Amino acid sequence: MGGRVAATVFATAGCTLAVFALIRAVGACSSPYGEATATANDAAPSAADSQDARGVPDPCQHAFVAEPPDNDDAPDEVLPPFGIAVDAIQVQGNQENPLALDLDNVCTCETGAGTAHEGKSSCITAASRCDLDGGRDNAVGEFVSGLGAFYAVDKFPNALIQQGRRGVLTQLGKYNGRANDKDVALGIILSEGIHSQGCPNSTAQHGTTWDTWSPGWCGDDKWSLPRDGVFQVSSGAVFVVVGTGYVRDYQLVVNFEKSTVSVPFDDAYALLVSSAIITGKLVPLGEDMNPRDPSVPPRTDKEKRFYRVDDGVLAGRISTHDLLAAIGSSKQSQTVEQTCLQSLYPVLKDRVCSSADIARSADLDFQPDAGCDALSTAIRFTGKPALLGEVYDRNRPSTPCEPGPNGEPLDAGVSYLCP
Repeated sequence: MGGRVAATVFATAGCTLAVFALIRAVGACSSPYGEATATANDAAPSAADSQDARGVPDPCQHAFVAEPPDNDDAPDEVLPPFGIAVDAIQVQGNQENPLALDLDNVCTCETGAGTAHEGKSSCITAASRCDLDGGRDNAVGEFVSGLGAFYAVDKFPNALIQQGRRGVLTQLGKYNGRANDKDVALGIILSEGIHSQGCPNSTAQHGTTWDTWSPGWCGDDKWSLPRDGVFQVSSGAVFVVVGTGYVRDYQLVVNFEKSTVSVPFDDAYALLVSSAIITGKLVPLGEDMNPRDPSVPPRTDKEKRFYRVDDGVLAGRISTHDLLAAIGSSKQSQTVEQTCLQSLYPVLKDRVCSSADIARSADLDFQPDAGCDALSTAIRFTGKPALLGEVYDRNRPSTPCEPGPNGEPLDAGVSYLCP
């Protein structure tokens, strides 16, 4: 992707058009997300896809998302849209992540009769990289686990969240608040932090170039909105990036088929995940922030927006270029150079390029000329109730490792392109 690895969430043209259509529907419905017709399984593989041309069942038990619910528990009820902020993420140590998904509908290296696509890689590669059990794809987890404590991928994003400096904010809309809902929408954005106290236990945080408030996780933390990540309409802010999906037995499934989702990587840059799927367990909470009886509909205003997410996973693809740009542009501490200027960078680049296991978009899977130019990922997370804050603009100075208009570093003498 050309330009800087921006600290925001980008939308493709298709998503932008969809959001404009949603905005037009605002006046006719109680949710800013309007009426969407797509579902998460429009792009995600399903069990029905897992057989060969002869109809022989695939012996591989594919790790797919939960199927849509058979019934909607309250089809005529819709809660007001509410926010959920990610309070912790885990990338490192995930190579055996049981929550990872089969992203390309093939158990690579499985050669038994009936195996989808004969167990061949979904993209052109010199040497196929075998999937985890169930066809689970998570090359990023394997890559960062090999780095160990030498390059702490998880340490800095979680520190940013706990300092209220950067985080992932979502807004769930069109949800009936029950165990089963056949049509929900989830907006997602990379927030530039908390800039006013929302919870009594929040504390002021100060740095050389920033001032924020730590999240208190009482449900009232106000995470800011980047200007280019929202549309402002009369009813409030509508996220540019919106996925559609459903809830089955409180298991949320949302597909961001044509959008790119950003996850904080350090103070200035982000991991960009394409063809993303989010799934996780919604837990209804009482006003004391403890789980309440899920069989009882929410009664108070706070109960209507107090839901947490357990065992969440953001699965998708990170292109080798975007991963190298994020790594190269990052600083593992304020006292060292950006990674692209260090002698470590060529080693990391070789590891990234040799770890590519999937195409950068699901649209390219099994296309005859599509090479493996991305790493699959399964980022685990949990989320807690939060509020949408004000629009906040943050300017950053240019750096030598920042990708320029051609996607390469501005002034570093290295490349973010794999050979």
